[in-house]
Amino acid sequence: MFNYYKKYFPVFVLFVIYATVILSYFPVIKNIWDYSFDDGTYSHAFFIPIISAYLYYTLFTHHQLILRERLNSLALVLLIVTTLLLNFFIYAQFPFAYRILILVVITSAIAAAFKANWKVLFPSLFLIFLLPIWGVLTPYLQNLSTYIVTQLMRITHIPTYVDGNLIAIPEGVFEIAGGCSGLRYLIVSLTISSLFTFLNFTKIKQGIIFIIIAIIGALIVNWIRILILIFVGHYTNMESDLMQDHNMLGWYLYIPFMFLLFHIGHKLTEKNTPQNTANIKHNYKTVHHYYYNLTIIITIIISVAFLSQSWVSTQTPDTKLLAQQCETIPKSTPLPTIYNANLQCAYTADSTTVVTYYFDPLKLDSKPDFYLNTLAVDSASVITTYNLPAWQVNIIYDNKYYYLSAVSLITGKQRTASVSEYKTLKLVNIIQGKLPSKLQWVVKKCLTNCQKEQQNFITFVTELPY
Repeated sequence: MFNYYKKYFPVFVLFVIYATVILSYFPVIKNIWDYSFDDGTYSHAFFIPIISAYLYYTLFTHHQLILRERLNSLALVLLIVTTLLLNFFIYAQFPFAYRILILVVITSAIAAAFKANWKVLFPSLFLIFLLPIWGVLTPYLQNLSTYIVTQLMRITHIPTYVDGNLIAIPEGVFEIAGGCSGLRYLIVSLTISSLFTFLNFTKIKQGIIFIIIAIIGALIVNWIRILILIFVGHYTNMESDLMQDHNMLGWYLYIPFMFLLFHIGHKLTEKNTPQNTANIKHNYKTVHHYYYNLTIIITIIISVAFLSQSWVSTQTPDTKLLAQQCETIPKSTPLPTIYNANLQCAYTADSTTVVTYYFDPLKLDSKPDFYLNTLAVDSASVITTYNLPAWQVNIIYDNKYYYLSAVSLITGKQRTASVSEYKTLKLVNIIQGKLPSKLQWVVKKCLTNCQKEQQNFITFVTELPY
């Protein structure tokens, strides 16, 4: 029984590392689930953890999961640094950074506990293909697709006019939107090619060549798809069913390319010299020092998470106490669309309503710069805009009345009307220990067109306390 236990002890260590990170940073895991597994672009995400588990199984059966008797010092330092950075970006609420860093933390822990090479670290790094971080490539892929398709259309007889990402032909207009950028095919190609490289290549150079072929092929498939849609639209006067549902066309084109890709991969693997690891075995005489190593790794991960959360809790204002000082907002008051605020507190002074939105730094999406927030009134028309150093002031027309409105983002003791500047200030303030963020919305109903009230309103908002 003990020998059986020792045989599977490396698997136990892997399980404990993953379980510790998942439980310590469950909000990040939930964030990845919410924005990846429920998105059409990442519809492949469900398969990635299963494939990663299979890769660990392959390593285990080939006796390549070898525990270290002494922890890797460099990996341990990296684990400490990346865990601290992970917590920093969690409470700074920067999704791209904390989604990447949680994988780096897992990989660092594995590198500290195991005799690591690229094959041992690959299964954890492979999880990057389920992270909803690839959207940053969309505008670049859109522009590239527009440029290539435009150049190819010039050699056809179809009259073409291009305006930004819009391609117009006499029969209609095609928009190379985010879904037409080719990002889906690119992610799938990277996933397949990196997996094939792990399973079949022993030389990094051949793996890199194979991955480059997969990337170029994915882009070409998307360009061909767009060209086919334009030609079909031209010859059917935009009445083909493909004009309504054209996503499947891309996959019908991609499948033949995938078979070609595998053919190329097998040709490249013929030059490999396979390493025989079937007869390699590693016997663990005792597991006590491995328990000690695992305890150190777990302690680092849990301690940093607990201490960081405790510090943030002390910086978060007591919303119950604040709520006692808040007034009811009149129903007719035009308000912006703000999600996930921890408290919406209002008061009225000089016929002007001031609404302060408080946010909880312990909740990842509770922030002024949440992507769904609209710092304007959806139902109102903006007549005039004034940009002050820390405020954006608007004259708006809503429901038969004119209003003066102003919006400002607050982090620490600093204000700004710019979302991009707010993100920079937030990073600086969290380093200085100034954590809470707020958003202030000020609105005043005008008697006529707001010209008379304008100067007093601007003076009022510039003198508002934080």
